[in-house]
Amino acid sequence: MQSDDPSPARQSHDKIATNSNKSHPSERVKSLFLFDNRINSETETEKKLNEEQYQLCNQEISSLMAMAYDESPTFRRLFNYAYDTHLCDGDKWHLSIHDAFSTTVTAGEIKAEKGKKIISLTIDPANGLQYKEQYQLENGNYALFSFTRAFMHEIVHALTTLPDQGNNHVRGTVVEYTNIIS
Repeated sequence: MQSDDPSPARQSHDKIATNSNKSHPSERVKSLFLFDNRINSETETEKKLNEEQYQLCNQEISSLMAMAYDESPTFRRLFNYAYDTHLCDGDKWHLSIHDAFSTTVTAGEIKAEKGKKIISLTIDPANGLQYKEQYQLENGNYALFSFTRAFMHEIVHALTTLPDQGNNHVRGTVVEYTNIIS
């Protein structure tokens, strides 16, 4: 179904994101994508509580991106295009653990964050339990996001800067790419 009925937005993005070569060492992909600094917490207590959560998210995103870059030509195409068009100029993302799962993809969202592009991820079960989003499988059925899938979904948002819903397409481009990569 993914290949039988691709969304127009995916077809369009596929025409510009064409390089599936392993252009970067997979262990460096995360550092090419994210700034090392983080979104600061309000208080010292919050900082201590969030440090472990931040490190776990950072490790998860690093291993997930390295594995996807090694194993998925589609992920490499999306990453290489994002790197060539803006990441190479230092226009990287900031990791936040303060929200369950979200990504600033529109100009308005980035402006509201004072110019910062933020990817919000969590592996805190308390936050994850609140996240009950579903995605459409290729066969038309729906399934709940896992933490790994939710991470990849937000990474795809960041790499493509595409919104969730595709025009006139039931799954949307980000879900299509996530289905292909995962």
